[in-house]
Amino acid sequence: MAVPTKTRQSSSIERIPQLDGLRGIAIILVMLFHQTVMVVMTPFDRAATFLQSGGWMGVDLFFVLSGFLITRILIGSANSPRYFRNFYARRVLRIFPLYYLVLLAAFFLFPRLPFGELRRLKETVGDQLWYWTYLSNISIGIHHAFGNAILNVSWSLAIEEQFYLLWPWLVLALPRKYLIELCGCVIAGSLIWRTALVVAGASPITVYVLTPGRLDPIAVGSLVALLTQTSRGRAWLASRARWIGWTASVALALTVMLQGSFDLYGPAMQTIGYSAIAAGFGCLLAWSIALGQEGTKTFLNIGVLRIFGKYSYALYLFHFPILAVVRDRIYPPSHFLIIESSALPGQLVFYALCTVIALAAAWLSWNMFERHFLGLKRYFARAEVSTKLGTDPLEAGI
Repeated sequence: MAVPTKTRQSSSIERIPQLDGLRGIAIILVMLFHQTVMVVMTPFDRAATFLQSGGWMGVDLFFVLSGFLITRILIGSANSPRYFRNFYARRVLRIFPLYYLVLLAAFFLFPRLPFGELRRLKETVGDQLWYWTYLSNISIGIHHAFGNAILNVSWSLAIEEQFYLLWPWLVLALPRKYLIELCGCVIAGSLIWRTALVVAGASPITVYVLTPGRLDPIAVGSLVALLTQTSRGRAWLASRARWIGWTASVALALTVMLQGSFDLYGPAMQTIGYSAIAAGFGCLLAWSIALGQEGTKTFLNIGVLRIFGKYSYALYLFHFPILAVVRDRIYPPSHFLIIESSALPGQLVFYALCTVIALAAAWLSWNMFERHFLGLKRYFARAEVSTKLGTDPLEAGI
């Protein structure tokens, strides 16, 4: 589709390998959060589970990364005559094949397997159509419950797909100044929306999954992308990122102290807490970008983190059924190794088993399935910025 030519500063940044590390951190947090199944038996166990109980925040980091990378690509390709076709075709090739393969397995294969957790998939709450159309977060919000043990992770994919439907049009239509203001309005609007729902007594699950209340981390990532387009924006970000980051950290710490936990459904967390997390991860992203090539010398360039980052999409989709099988059939919590009355050694073994199997499955998926679809992207070449980014945003977004 042809689009009118607009004067817009081109995005031109070199590859940022440390973003692979951030993506790796995000998926490790999510996996640890879901894979922790031990029965707490000692104060040491309690301390360990307290630390991992904030792993759900990894999804917010994915949102921030996705907003940043998508916005940079859209800005850089705004003058392309095939702006919409290329963007949407590449998104489909990255996300749809594996997602729909998992849907087929979840709805038609897993319920027929002799594994308790997988068989319960036939008890899906709501119509399957919600999942096939990337609207599962709305179904979850309406029913106030996660309806499919394996596909519960799809709520975040649904939010991102809904974001992709509108954001490319806004990036093309609005000047950079108005886009920055819009991001600020979305960040504030998300907080207001969640606060209104909490005050009205809405289900915490509904507050957590509905799109209007979860756009602030995506808007934060988009805002970072917009600010880093100009020297003035970069200077503004550099002068304020540290202060914003410390403020967000203090706000999150106070929220955790008030609740006594990282509970994602607590009223304080669902209002100020979510906003603090988005701001904090935005500052972490800004710091990573500011490092430039020096970023390769930081912990973000550790090989293990980058491996997890590369396979994060498949890991996100696969880790739930894998941990269910390991927990129910291979190494149930009742058989965990106990040392000095602590179940933590058994939990560590459980982490290792689930993670190794998930990584193997993700590696097979990448090499035997995903990369064949990714190869088709060459027919939908992006603008120059895409090759300089060096990473696909949908590998970052969950």
